Amino acid sequence: MKRLITLALACTIFLSVGARVAAQDADDDAGFYARSFFVHRIFPNQRGYRVQYWTDSGAPAETFLPIEWFRQAGGRGVFVEGNSPAYPFMQVFWRNGEFQHVRLHVRSNMSHESWGRWIAPDNVDELFDVEEPVLRL
Repeated sequence: MKRLITLALACTIFLSVGARVAAQDADDDAGFYARSFFVHRIFPNQRGYRVQYWTDSGAPAETFLPIEWFRQAGGRGVFVEGNSPAYPFMQVFWRNGEFQHVRLHVRSNMSHESWGRWIAPDNVDELFDVEEPVLRL
């Protein structure tokens, strides 16, 4: 009988601690929002990546992602290479309405049609001088 009471008490403590941890995790994720974009083509440049993507209405759009975002660990950009048929695509993450980071999922082989060549205009520095991606939804 003592074993049964001890077991029941241990289960109660375990479940209450688990519920608190789950509630805390839910609070940490509150206000976190992610959105995926289908990418048409990516143009690498020494200043960053010009990304052509499709909006929800199917219209083409583009954004410029500075190379600095991808060069530092824990930076604002994550570069994911692979050969999945779903590649290329881009995921943008916000927390409480503020831009957090972007994940650029690209084909490993730069000969793939999703990679392009781009002759940058004279104002290339201005194009990549952004604090967050300029996106059309």
